[in-house]
Amino acid sequence: METKQITKIYAADTVHLYRLTNMEHSSKRYGRCEVCGEYVSEVYLQTHYVQDCVDGRTMWRQVDGEQQFGHEECLKSGRTVGKTHELKSLTLGGNTWIVGQEVGGGR
Repeated sequence: METKQITKIYAADTVHLYRLTNMEHSSKRYGRCEVCGEYVSEVYLQTHYVQDCVDGRTMWRQVDGEQQFGHEECLKSGRTVGKTHELKSLTLGGNTWIVGQEVGGGR
């Protein structure tokens, strides 16, 4: 399995979270930007999570169908309205993500 490096992690108003990963390839491998439809020289993968409260515990879950490939700026522009905050690390469901960490590959 290929590994990729987590590039940035953003939290928006503590209800939405976005993980942005540089896929280290262009549209030749991943296709055109899913937001603007244009060619991408450096494709990013954005994964969207929302905060839930289950049995009194706060948890994060990935939103079904909320992964997109595209330009970094296009992906940022399509986020849920709200101020975002860039994070250096985040722990979700027992997994800790750190900017610069290697993670499993995408498509």
